[in-house]
Amino acid sequence: MKNKEKKQLHSKNIDELHEAIKQAKAALFAMVYEKTQGKLKNTASLSIKRREIAIMATLLKEKEIHENI
Repeated sequence: MKNKEKKQLHSKNIDELHEAIKQAKAALFAMVYEKTQGKLKNTASLSIKRREIAIMATLLKEKEIHENI
């Protein structure tokens, strides 16, 4: 994930982050399915997608904490 994409994530609100995580998890599921079928060429993309989901989840948690203060 590039810095520009991370900055865009910071500007999103909680609902938008929930939706982004939901879409990323769906994409990850599709990639895992492709891997089991032997169709996925770049298997490193799985770990990259997991890392992106973790970044989004961390930002979401931070925003939820700051909102409740």
